[in-house]
Amino acid sequence: MMGIQQLLRSAGQGATHWYVVIDQVSRRNAMVGCTALAQRRLEYLEVEEFLTLHQRQYDAGRGVAMQRTG
Repeated sequence: MMGIQQLLRSAGQGATHWYVVIDQVSRRNAMVGCTALAQRRLEYLEVEEFLTLHQRQYDAGRGVAMQRTG
């Protein structure tokens, strides 16, 4: 009878350990995903800022050229 109790206890501990490990892996994956998304968002904002500045400079130069020919 003692063997069955030990077996059940061991199985219960194994299941608890498995759940904790899976939960930790899930949290890690979520953190990695959030970090990747944050990096992409930052890159997107940097590109958007660069293109906006470039467009303003282009428009300003084009306006000067149009004044010269107009």
